[in-house]
Amino acid sequence: MISKIGDQKTAAKLAGASVAKLTSWKFGRSRPDFFALVQLCEAAGSSLEWLATGEGPMEVGESARDSGRETSHVPARTEQEHRGVPMLQLVDPEAFREGALVMLPRLDVELSAGAGALVESEDVESFFAMHAAYLREIGVNPAFATTIRVRGRSMMPTLADRDWVIVDTSIDSVVDEGLYAVVYGGLSLIKRIRLMRDGTVKLSSDNRDEGYDDEVIPPSELPELRIAGRVRGHLRGI
Repeated sequence: MISKIGDQKTAAKLAGASVAKLTSWKFGRSRPDFFALVQLCEAAGSSLEWLATGEGPMEVGESARDSGRETSHVPARTEQEHRGVPMLQLVDPEAFREGALVMLPRLDVELSAGAGALVESEDVESFFAMHAAYLREIGVNPAFATTIRVRGRSMMPTLADRDWVIVDTSIDSVVDEGLYAVVYGGLSLIKRIRLMRDGTVKLSSDNRDEGYDDEVIPPSELPELRIAGRVRGHLRGI
């Protein structure tokens, strides 16, 4: 449906939501409100009944016979499904089975491991496929897992420039000392967060050899700090 409208930014604007919220709807992490669905269906020329129930024609003005579907758009079960082998899980967070593959969005936004980079978009550019069991093993909720590109050298040797980090976006507060994806002062960053006794928060870099300094956020500026997620793993090429 989004491709018929144009792109995620356009669809999000029509629905009165952010791109991140639209992505959450797309992958079943949250439910869109009725009026947002109406706006999206109208713009895409899609049937609201089809979107809500999977029944009837997909396009407005199209009959079930014309569309090649009698009552549902759901394809026949494959041999693999009949055998009970786990299939790709895309939209139902309740259906994550042991051994199932989860499609993790590769967000079109870079987390700076350096001086900071402005967040310009959160479009999904492609996906990584990972086992739900592995995500749980590293402490990630599969229903809220995403991947984001790292830019810069401030977190070397832990993270290198152009690595991909696995982020659990269900974590929106500091639960322990560790690596977090944060937005602060209009910049998207990946830093090690330390809560200090005096109420300040320290954003630390791992690369001391190249002179990357810590940044201390005073209590008065803490409302400007947003935790986008907890970094639990990374992917690196060779």
